[in-house]
Amino acid sequence: MKAMLQGGSIQEGRESVTIGAQVYHIKRFDPFRALRILGSLQGVLLAPFAALMDTARGEEAIMQGLRDLSRGLDGDALEKLARLLLDPDCIAVGDDPATARRLSHAMAGSVFSDVSEAIELCMEVVRINYAGFFERGRTLIGQVLPSGMNRKAAAETVDSSLKN
Repeated sequence: MKAMLQGGSIQEGRESVTIGAQVYHIKRFDPFRALRILGSLQGVLLAPFAALMDTARGEEAIMQGLRDLSRGLDGDALEKLARLLLDPDCIAVGDDPATARRLSHAMAGSVFSDVSEAIELCMEVVRINYAGFFERGRTLIGQVLPSGMNRKAAAETVDSSLKN
């Protein structure tokens, strides 16, 4: 396994990331749990997160991804997704992974300095668990596009189906 985050490290099978004043040690979901969570995420987040992860497309693509994301989520949906992603069995907090504590939902209020840190951690969990899927997914989508359909048209088709 190799580190995929700049400035992060993997210790004891976990990737470590620093957000604010805290160090989080994130373990990847097992494949079946990852599929179940992907099913919950895909209807609302797949297209916008793919745009956010695709930094090569530039700032406008990132801003459009954020706009699409904000249109698709209400408070209850955000809380449900955060509880799925911030699984205490997969996230520990503390400088030393050997003594880090599981990030329980009860302790979240004392760990995050504000909501932006919770959102950033959710995005890191998605990146760690699904970045490979987004990368390979683009290649696979390109291989199965109907004749004459480009990736932009395919993305617009996916976006419109998510809105319905």
